[in-house]
Amino acid sequence: MSFSIKYISLEETNDLFRLLEDAADAPVGVQISPVGSLAFGASTVDAVVSTRFIMNLICLGAVLIVLSLIYRRFDSIIFTIIPVGAVIAWSSLDMYIIGIPLNPLTAILGVIIIGICTEFIVLLMGRYEEEKRQGLLPRDAMVTALSKIGRAIVTTALTTIGGFGVLIASDFVMIRDFGIATVLGVFLCLIITITVMPGLIVWFDEWRRRRLSR
Repeated sequence: MSFSIKYISLEETNDLFRLLEDAADAPVGVQISPVGSLAFGASTVDAVVSTRFIMNLICLGAVLIVLSLIYRRFDSIIFTIIPVGAVIAWSSLDMYIIGIPLNPLTAILGVIIIGICTEFIVLLMGRYEEEKRQGLLPRDAMVTALSKIGRAIVTTALTTIGGFGVLIASDFVMIRDFGIATVLGVFLCLIITITVMPGLIVWFDEWRRRRLSR
């Protein structure tokens, strides 16, 4: 005899509770509330998932404060925040397409993305600014920065992907979904750091140089 366990999403659990409440047909003045481990687990999941946006805002606000104290330049802060927002949106879209539901683990994916993507961009821009201080033009400075720091960023991303990728082999659906979502998020952080942001940063610096020269 074999048994199979089906993962019930948060929406399905809430629908089940509502069906049970309707089927109970309680008398007037009597209120029915679900209790037990299943109800407690569903309420916990609902609390975590419903506050994911607030958690992302708090984490992003902390990053903004630190960047403001260190850089004190609006453009550097913006170029750090742009990829973070893009990767969070991109990851959410990928999770929707793949069919990964929100749970207490995938709900904190945004916080993880903020930390990893911010680290990559800070490393890239730090090296880029160092090369510009050596007298290189923006395009040459970015090429040099990528050649020197790009390998470190790629290595960090691959080791992080490998660490979280192990979770995909888990038999527990929630952990496996978290592994898949995190691997996708870290991979997108790597892609946007080494492909999209270098060109955008160079374009802005060259545009600012032409504007100041006028």
